[in-house]
Amino acid sequence: MQLHLTFSARHVRLPLSHRYALQGMLYHALASNPHYSNYVHNSGYSCGARNYKLFTFGRLSGPFMHSEHEIIFKDTVHFEVRSVDPNFVYQLGSVLCPSSQINLFENTLEILDSRIEDYSPNTCCAKISMLSPITVFETERSGYRRFIAPMNLCSILLWSTMRSENGRAISTRPHRRIFPLNLPFLRRS
Repeated sequence: MQLHLTFSARHVRLPLSHRYALQGMLYHALASNPHYSNYVHNSGYSCGARNYKLFTFGRLSGPFMHSEHEIIFKDTVHFEVRSVDPNFVYQLGSVLCPSSQINLFENTLEILDSRIEDYSPNTCCAKISMLSPITVFETERSGYRRFIAPMNLCSILLWSTMRSENGRAISTRPHRRIFPLNLPFLRRS
C-alpha cells in the first residue's frame, strides 16, 4: 500500500541530508497511537533473529533550488510512503490528512492532499522495477558487513524460507544445482 502526500512548501529550507528528519516525522505521526508507534519503532516484525520495519519512503519531490548545504522548495512538495502492512499506511493516513500540519526542522508544512492507494498484485507474478540499485548487506557477529549481490540474495531468501518452513529438518545448505534460479528480471539489461 502507498500513501501519497502533498504539502504546501513555499520557501521551505531543508538541509540536503534530511531523510532522518522525514523518518522522524513518520514516527511522530504514528505517536497518536502509542502502542503501535512503540511496536513499529522499537521492535517491528521479527523473522528469526532479525527485525524489519516493513516500510519505506521516497524523496521529497517538487520544484526546488539548492545550494551547497540546503535545498529550498518553491511550491508544493510530494512525498510517498509505502508498506506491505496496510495498518501502517492507514495509521499514517488517519493522522496526515488534508488541512493538518507537520513540522519538519523549522518549517511548518500544511498537508494539501492525502491519498492511499492499494497496489496489491492480482497475480502470483510481478515485474519489479527499481529506481536505484538494490543494496543488501548482512552484519556478521564480528561487525563485518558482507554485501550480497541481488542474484545471491534470491538463493539466500529461498534457502531462508525453506529453513523457516521446514524447521531443523534441513540442516545443511543444498548444492546450488538443486535450486536453479532463472530470474531474467533480476539480470542487468
